[in-house]
Amino acid sequence: MKAAVEFAGVLPHEQVAERLRGARAFVQHSVVSGDNDHEGTPLAVLEAMATGIPVIATRHAGIPDVVEHGVHGLLCDEHDVEAMSANIVALAHDPGRAATMGSAGRANVEERYTMRHSIGGLQRILEGVVG
Repeated sequence: MKAAVEFAGVLPHEQVAERLRGARAFVQHSVVSGDNDHEGTPLAVLEAMATGIPVIATRHAGIPDVVEHGVHGLLCDEHDVEAMSANIVALAHDPGRAATMGSAGRANVEERYTMRHSIGGLQRILEGVVG
């Protein structure tokens, strides 16, 4: 039987992209550390969305800012392993729903998180300061 989960370790970018393209969903269970350290918006989440797969993640730091629950993927609270596993099972059993969420996530990234969008926002800030 083929393993459903693999911890591959560090891989070259091309291999990561290939694996994302072949995945049903991207899973990231982020939590606030014991010393109160937490991420901003994880780049891995945006990269997964850009490939057109839904994100299953926690409501942690900037993740809910980019992943709308039920639209771009499924979210749960930090440390809620039961809800996380239910979200994984839900998309594993519903490829149509996963595909719809993946397409919506890709559109969201293309609309809000491209280099052109970022540079445009920076330009507006600089023009506001100068002008």
